[in-house]
Amino acid sequence: VVAVHMHRSSFLLASTLGVLDAGGAFLLLEPSLPMDRLRTMAEQARVAAVITEEGMPIIPGFSERTRPYRDIQVTDPAVDAFLDGNTDSTSLAFIVFTSGSTGVPKGAMLEHRNLVDYMRVMCAGYDLGMEDRTLQKTLLSFDASILELLLPMFTGGAVVFPDRGREYDMEHLADVIERHRVSFWFSPPAQLQLLLDVPGIEKVNGILRIIACGGEPLTDTLMHRALATLDGVLYQPYGPTETTLWVTQWKCHESHKHPKPSIGKPNSNVDIRIMDAMGRPVPPGMPGELWIGGAQTGRGYINNEEETKKRF
Repeated sequence: VVAVHMHRSSFLLASTLGVLDAGGAFLLLEPSLPMDRLRTMAEQARVAAVITEEGMPIIPGFSERTRPYRDIQVTDPAVDAFLDGNTDSTSLAFIVFTSGSTGVPKGAMLEHRNLVDYMRVMCAGYDLGMEDRTLQKTLLSFDASILELLLPMFTGGAVVFPDRGREYDMEHLADVIERHRVSFWFSPPAQLQLLLDVPGIEKVNGILRIIACGGEPLTDTLMHRALATLDGVLYQPYGPTETTLWVTQWKCHESHKHPKPSIGKPNSNVDIRIMDAMGRPVPPGMPGELWIGGAQTGRGYINNEEETKKRF
């Protein structure tokens, strides 16, 4: 596992792809997080090396394993000792830590086949192609950042980075969408609300054609406001980190008959069951636990056998 501890830039993307090409698995570390949090993630993942950039503070305990990306050559013995370049579909592709909303954050392990299957479904479901551009603004240690970074690499499109420090300045983001012709946007509902509050936000109409609003439940009020203001297609996706992000999608529309916006139907490569506490299927309309299987389900939590046995 190789940690990438850098600010958003084309060099961050190149370093991430370089780790995969070399046969390693990447762990994105968000620079704005507290250093103790970064160290905990790096230690739990037992990273072999850290790729960084000039001016970035060194994670305590990893100074000897840290290399600025500009200093890494095609053959760097310090890095090559951990990477053999031999991968297949079951090889580990990346680690991403859960939010910790249900307990202590855990490092979910996702394989190449999970990533490829997920990206294929997203490309087809959203009808994305070479002309599409994706805005990357999510904190790099969260799962949605991987979608924002790598989805354009599968479509042949482009990833757009906002100015550093302005990732949550909605007026700036609206300008970025207009100026760089961003066509795909992901945000939690709170950010979508703020985007809609930007004066003259209608200027992105005809440009921003797909809005994926997830991470928290989308309210009916916000859904109707977004549909009335923006002419792009609005989706509510759902899925946990352990299943390569989203496993269901719902295309929002005004005439739905649900009590609130739905999480939709499973992706074509996903199997979902609603089960009771004893692991038995529940009748339609009854509450239960969501069990997720299929091509997007990862291999478990890194260096955490106990939690892996509980959840997988």
